[in-house]
Amino acid sequence: MRLAFYGIQLLDGFETTRPNVQGRLPELMREAGFSEVRIIRNMATLFGTMTIYAACKQP
Repeated sequence: MRLAFYGIQLLDGFETTRPNVQGRLPELMREAGFSEVRIIRNMATLFGTMTIYAACKQP
């Protein structure tokens, strides 16, 4: 799957996709003020696993 995602990185850029590859999206969501960050679903795609997250943010 990592090899398939490489194509996405070529199109979107390595710098912009690096946090996703490193598994840092939940951490970045918390830093942006979201709480209760959790995975709702993982789906296999042609380009790798797509993860759907849910989180809460107070106004």
